[in-house]
Amino acid sequence: AEVENEEEEREREEAEGEAVAHHETINEHLSPELVKAKLFYERQQAIQKAKEDLALIAAQILEDPEHQIHKLTELRQRCVAEKDKTIKKYILLSEVAIFKDLIPGYTIRLPTQAEMAVQVSKEVAQLRAYESALLNSYQNFLSFLEKEIRRSPKNYFSLNGALNNMGVIYARCIGSLLVSVPHFNFRSNLISTIVPLLNVDNLQISDIAKESIENLFRQENQSDASLDATRKIASFIKAKNFNVKPRMITTFLALPLTTELPEGTDILTGYTPKRLSKRAKKKEKIEKQLQKDMKEAMAEQDKERRR
Repeated sequence: AEVENEEEEREREEAEGEAVAHHETINEHLSPELVKAKLFYERQQAIQKAKEDLALIAAQILEDPEHQIHKLTELRQRCVAEKDKTIKKYILLSEVAIFKDLIPGYTIRLPTQAEMAVQVSKEVAQLRAYESALLNSYQNFLSFLEKEIRRSPKNYFSLNGALNNMGVIYARCIGSLLVSVPHFNFRSNLISTIVPLLNVDNLQISDIAKESIENLFRQENQSDASLDATRKIASFIKAKNFNVKPRMITTFLALPLTTELPEGTDILTGYTPKRLSKRAKKKEKIEKQLQKDMKEAMAEQDKERRR
């Protein structure tokens, strides 16, 4: 909360500075302190109203998703047009929360053209329309996050990047969805977007990426998603010619590996002895037993000689 307050305070000062310059000619009779106070009050009112609007829209969508799904498009348009960074953050986080509630526990497969040509019941047609709208809105949201991360200023990802800048919010949105709905469509988009964030200098962003991927690795019944993430990280490391930050590697420590190496495997070289057939194993067992019997017989002979 303290970190968020620091960032909001910085944004508020920036907004006030711009607004004061704009209102200087209009409010010449007011002192700069009064102008700042007035602008601060107006901004707080705008933020509070935005919160109330977002809460109302979210409630409407969740109450009747099939008929209110179009409001996701309205939220997306509002986010793109919004200039106030604090309000923009609230919109993004609201969208994430709504998607996490709406996304079903299965991957949506849209009907083919041949299937669309077949007459179906009203209920099936409504479900198809709803799933199509949900999938389209979700894809647009992810595309927006990907584009914003790619074109974000470099200082967002630098070591001295501002706390809770928009890059942090984008990373938080991606990470939250990856952990919450890894089974759903466009998982590869989430993984492709968050893996490079492991290697940025901004510790707040890289920590979010690391925690998200580690939480994914620890989830049960998500082996496919974990495999996708592992392959993407390995590919990224190779593309960087292994010149990456240590956390790219230590993330793998969160993998719940339960399979033991075959007996006799050399840990350093990775060499594993070839598996023997049943006949070869039986022969090896007999030979070992014969060697054991011969050693015991030799030991008995030695005792007899000593007597």
